[in-house]
Amino acid sequence: MSPRGHGVRQVALPYLEDLYEVTRHHVLLSVLEGRDAVLINRLSSRTATEVAYRVGGRMPLRTTAVGQVLLAYAAPELQEEILAQPAPTERGAGGLSAAELRAALAGVKKSGAAVVRRTEPSRTVSVAAPIHGADGGVVAALSIVVPDASTPSHELVPLVRAAARAISRTLGHRPLASGAWRHPGPAEADRPGA
Repeated sequence: MSPRGHGVRQVALPYLEDLYEVTRHHVLLSVLEGRDAVLINRLSSRTATEVAYRVGGRMPLRTTAVGQVLLAYAAPELQEEILAQPAPTERGAGGLSAAELRAALAGVKKSGAAVVRRTEPSRTVSVAAPIHGADGGVVAALSIVVPDASTPSHELVPLVRAAARAISRTLGHRPLASGAWRHPGPAEADRPGA
């Protein structure tokens, strides 16, 4: 297991548990290690759909939701290396061409989530979101894996993004203001012109 993942694993655990309690499906936490995503934590129910991922195991960047999230925020050199590789041809891998993968990575950065459907070892949909560290860089990816027919992915995306944002805040990440109006705090309300 990646030593870089130990701190984020401890911080993330309560949020993983909350996401698991809400969904009762696989909840995964992964970090980038070389050219793979390494699974550093997984919560699963006994009745959850079959997946091929185990804690400490490696997952491809190109064909997994956590992998696509980590790749979207990775160094441009790694992105180009992965994009230059041929698309996987094995059954159920969800192989994307270089152009499709490039578009998927741009979509991850725009929407804050990746959605990947697989048919092997079972029909699943994975939704993942980035976890940011205090410096703003992506330190991990959080995902949920559910049976493809159980819950529409558009219902899962907000859950996963919210949990990932909460973990990011706990790690010290302070994103730029969204532009949403907020109520002034007591000190701000007392200032002249406030």
